Amino acid sequence: MTVGKDEKKLNILVVYAGKFGFHVVSYFLSKYASKKHNVTYLGLTLDQTGESLSYPGVNVKEHTCQPGLKGRKAMLSLFRDEVSNGDYDVVFTQYLAGISWLKHQLPNQKIIVDIRSGYLLANPLKRYLLNTLLCKESKYLTPNVTINSKILGHFLGFKDTELTELPLGAEPVDTHNRNFEKLKLIYVGTLSKRNIHLSIEGLNKHISETSDHVIESYDIIGSGSPDDEQLIKDLIDKYELQSIVTLHGYVPREKTGALLEKANIGVSFVPITPYYDLQPVTKTFEFLLAGLPLIATATTQNQQLISEDNGVLIQDTDFGFCEGLKKISCLRKSYNSKTIQEQSLKHSWERVINEQYLPYIEKVSSV
Repeated sequence: MTVGKDEKKLNILVVYAGKFGFHVVSYFLSKYASKKHNVTYLGLTLDQTGESLSYPGVNVKEHTCQPGLKGRKAMLSLFRDEVSNGDYDVVFTQYLAGISWLKHQLPNQKIIVDIRSGYLLANPLKRYLLNTLLCKESKYLTPNVTINSKILGHFLGFKDTELTELPLGAEPVDTHNRNFEKLKLIYVGTLSKRNIHLSIEGLNKHISETSDHVIESYDIIGSGSPDDEQLIKDLIDKYELQSIVTLHGYVPREKTGALLEKANIGVSFVPITPYYDLQPVTKTFEFLLAGLPLIATATTQNQQLISEDNGVLIQDTDFGFCEGLKKISCLRKSYNSKTIQEQSLKHSWERVINEQYLPYIEKVSSV
């Protein structure tokens, strides 16, 4: 999409706590918005996680701050300085703790606060207090708050009228009619608080019970806490699954293509809890747009996306994963990767950015 002769090119600042390319929303918003408007990406990080990408037409600025309270204050000061020294029509920013401080620092700036998640702390009181703070800070700073699911917004304390829903998407990848004779599984995402070790338990159970199983490989891509990673490594060793399961660790987005090309089954495994049940799973979209049928836990959001034409729904247990492997093994020859991708194109980032994100951003800038 290119800007018309009579349309004004906006100066848009996208702010996220991460290097460019680490967060999918900020990366694809910047990518597709830059075809129509002037886009600057401000990455504010507290560590060196990930690799910074680039994209033609996106002005990338990044700063690394020290962890802790001082670092978070520095992030907000860098945010303020960038906006004060720039000439931005609108700022699209991830929620950052303490962001309400900018209310009086940038009183005339049009700001959109984007919320993709809440706090996931195990302590219910701390979780409630921090999610309440997130809600109140966002509403205090700006009337322009976006979220990927209004159901999540309700959980955090927002009313429907206080939110605009902007969905997740995925990038279509070149796909071929995959061969499903043998199953090649792939999981991509964080390993923290996702209980991915249960999929290893379920895989071992399936292999033990099925002498003629068709599982060829299971690639796990992502990082997590040292304990989460070690648990997965220990189970791979315990069940002697080294010839099937590979824990790759963190792999940059642009380098996952070869592993996706090899795979033919996506794993979208998140716990079915009141919190996780509220929001879409990014990888569900990404696997569908890659033409992969899924083994997916039966969250409310996954139930809206997965059918017998594109995968199986399971419970978030080792037994559930085992049963999912049995079912998808039986159904595998009924899948068509090109059909799966074609039926999911409405979720492509290009469409959701051009049809939903940009009209909203342009509306905010004109008010």
